[in-house]
Amino acid sequence: MLSSDSTGSLREQLRLVNQRIDNIHRTLRTKDEGGKGPFCGSPFIQEIQDAPFPMLEAYDGSSDPTEHVVAFHAQMTRYGTSDPIM
Repeated sequence: MLSSDSTGSLREQLRLVNQRIDNIHRTLRTKDEGGKGPFCGSPFIQEIQDAPFPMLEAYDGSSDPTEHVVAFHAQMTRYGTSDPIM
């Protein structure tokens, strides 16, 4: 069984860890505001972005719809389109 001192120490450590996690989340949100954060835009260099990309055919119902959506999402992500637009 843990002593009350050990329990108090663990609670304090947990409180500090949670505080650090909250600070990290706050920092990431601040950096990501306005689409200028590290998680926005394309991860590819301009040369890759400029390469022609095959056109995605309209879904006709004859294939797996999940594969079609995955291909569409990949194409849109490549061009830096955000989730709300997709």
